Amino acid sequence: MTEALCDLTGSELATKIAGGEVSATEVVESSLERIEAVDDEVHAFLTRTPEVARERAAELDAHRGTGAPQHPVAGI
Repeated sequence: MTEALCDLTGSELATKIAGGEVSATEVVESSLERIEAVDDEVHAFLTRTPEVARERAAELDAHRGTGAPQHPVAGI
């Protein structure tokens, strides 16, 4: 079984995003899937805004595509 992106450490994600192995959008979708699966039980979020997370991830992915410098934790 492949480990879900949301199970990786921040450092692992940063390396994968910087190397182009995964996108910020993929990380967000993995995280949103986990939230959907467990939040009714753990109640970690008062308000869920998946549309905002998806928009921001898309912006980061587009910015990364320009080749411009990125903050080391962009997309995490």
